[in-house]
Amino acid sequence: METQELFRQGQRLLAVGNPQGCLDKLYQDAPLGEFSLPHLLTRAVAHLQLAHYSEALADCQAILRIDPENRQLYFIRGAVLRRMNRLDEAIANLDQALDLDPNYGVACLERSYCYRAAGRLEEADRDLQTALRLTEAALQGFCDTMGILRTQMDATESLVIGERPIPQLFLPVEEIEKLQQTLH
Repeated sequence: METQELFRQGQRLLAVGNPQGCLDKLYQDAPLGEFSLPHLLTRAVAHLQLAHYSEALADCQAILRIDPENRQLYFIRGAVLRRMNRLDEAIANLDQALDLDPNYGVACLERSYCYRAAGRLEEADRDLQTALRLTEAALQGFCDTMGILRTQMDATESLVIGERPIPQLFLPVEEIEKLQQTLH
């Protein structure tokens, strides 16, 4: 099978929540271990989703050697480090992603999670408000795709901004993580 087709199949598997299938295709695509930047980014995300944190960090290190100005590199590394509870390092990487692209909403959202985990609630709320503003169109697309009522997303935004009373509607953690993946 053609190399690019295997890569596309791997990306499709990742998009539908099959990170192991994605990795299988990517390794089939580059059996000698020679990975391009898109391969490494996709592979790092798959390792992140599988909680293979050391592998994801190794992929990030390889990406750094190829493209040190890649915002996705710092986002992925920040997400991995947060899950490893290395919050200061995670925040520093997400700061770097946002320095490269101040409108990178998903990095702002991830940094909000880091701040919240670190007990820095004002900064967490500020970043969450910014992420909501930056990703409004992407959120609507996600809601349409996932069949989530828009009022649920409005309720989340209202909770952050404090504009109006809201119903007790919450997204499960798995759905929030899917949202993060679709926004970058």
